[in-house]
Amino acid sequence: MPGQDLYKPQDEKELAPENLPSFPGGDYGFSEYLSSEMEYPYQARVNHISGRVLVRFTIEKDGSINEVKIMEGIGYGCDREAVRVLKASPKWNPGLLDGKPVRVYYTMPITFQLSK
Repeated sequence: MPGQDLYKPQDEKELAPENLPSFPGGDYGFSEYLSSEMEYPYQARVNHISGRVLVRFTIEKDGSINEVKIMEGIGYGCDREAVRVLKASPKWNPGLLDGKPVRVYYTMPITFQLSK
């Protein structure tokens, strides 16, 4: 999966989790999820917009996605679509620290590429 894991403690220990969060089905499962759920925005399609949206979100202790935020966007509806798809995501396997679930900030690019 094209992503970078970032842990930023909030109310947890100042240590990175031993086990990072993961999507059910792993990287392949997440790629499949994005492929099946993401709709290329009309405005981006008619304006031939491709690019990368950098998104930061929190994976909560229960695996749910929260606090989805665009760090770098490309507009034309792509930013909104990236947020929508992440908010609709199935629960992830949470990050673990000392065997207990912890909140983890996760930052990843979501690529919008028109077919040629």
